[in-house]
Amino acid sequence: MLLRLLIFCSLLGAALAQDPRGRSESNLGQIVVYGSEARVRTEVIQGAEALIRDLESLVGSPEGQASPIVIELYPPVTGKPGAVRRELLTLPEQKDRFRFQINVRLSAPEVYPRDDLQRTLLEVFLIERGIREVSPDDLPEHLNLFPWLIDGIAEAIAWKAKKGERAVYAALRDNGGWMSIDKLIDVEKTGSFDVLSRELFRASSGALTMALLAQPEGKKSMNAYLAEASGFEGEPIELLRKNFPDVNLGREGLEKWWLTQVAALAAPALTQTMTIELTEKELAASLKLYLPDENGRLVVRELDAWPEVMAMEKNEDRLSAIRQASDMLVGLSYRSFPTYRPVIAGYLKILSDLTGEKSDHIVGALDNLKMFREAERRRYERLVDLLDWYHLSTVQEESGEFDDYLLIKKELEKAEVPADDPLIKYVDEAQQLFDRRKNSAR
Repeated sequence: MLLRLLIFCSLLGAALAQDPRGRSESNLGQIVVYGSEARVRTEVIQGAEALIRDLESLVGSPEGQASPIVIELYPPVTGKPGAVRRELLTLPEQKDRFRFQINVRLSAPEVYPRDDLQRTLLEVFLIERGIREVSPDDLPEHLNLFPWLIDGIAEAIAWKAKKGERAVYAALRDNGGWMSIDKLIDVEKTGSFDVLSRELFRASSGALTMALLAQPEGKKSMNAYLAEASGFEGEPIELLRKNFPDVNLGREGLEKWWLTQVAALAAPALTQTMTIELTEKELAASLKLYLPDENGRLVVRELDAWPEVMAMEKNEDRLSAIRQASDMLVGLSYRSFPTYRPVIAGYLKILSDLTGEKSDHIVGALDNLKMFREAERRRYERLVDLLDWYHLSTVQEESGEFDDYLLIKKELEKAEVPADDPLIKYVDEAQQLFDRRKNSAR
């Protein structure tokens, strides 16, 4: 045992002497990380391996031998943010094989740009799938993926891990989309997008990717698509049609099919808790009665028409009038803001009482529930004001998101007014006339 320990220590010392930067390797040996501290290297490898597992779970495992990926972690540079750069090289010992080099500049000791590195790693993993069987002589001149594919795969992975944000998809659904799909898949760069546009692009790409994966043999088709995507030089839509032949990828069909997926992603989960504001909105939409008019057709009425329900002679007519409201309230009770659950229970009790004979308590019960809802609404408004105040009073630095608007304002202020513009001269004279009349009236 002592001899083995001495041999191990001597080998470890030799390895450290050969590479003072430090070196860590993934379990399968595909990913090697140099530099920084052992903790950081381990964290990078764990994140990369988790990403590989998520990707293979989503679209399946590719065939062929994987290319090695080398990640170099460089120390931070004063005044410069963290950065990530990638390049494709050939192996020194095997000129017919590739390796990916990813250089990462830390933003602070033991701090690296995680999001940028994860996105770069995802792009590298996707490209690597497509060049496993390609020789250096046949390698396309440009190896790039369209942004929608990278964002879409990342979003699909997030949704599979139950980390998706339904609110963005709800915004897309309510506005009938944001960008037509044929334009979405043609976007080559997203650097000029503002924050909101970037989020909408990510969500739109995610809906498209998840819609493709939901098709029959979707995983198999996506795997085949990824095998060609990084080096494809034709029209993006043609590659989609080739690998998803059973999908209607005409312009109108694609739009309807995509919006259907957006609507499915926007639908709230049964147990998703609503805000006070949204709960109040859904509650108001639920409290409706369905009463027959003189022709026997059902007409939607507000809850204050409850005496008409009790005036019905047949109990089945009363049940018919309140059934939809009861069903909607039961569904809402699972997702409402917690403090509203007793309120919903109160309304359900009132609806149930409308099928009985006693009504003396209904007016008072409705007033109490209305007072409670009004108090909750005021508390919610005060809470929002408090959060806004706290945010504005504790902000440490400017985000820069409104710089473009300020620049436009400055440009407009600098704009020169032509001295001989007849329209401006007419407006000035009219203003002077109005001012004189106003002064004389005083």
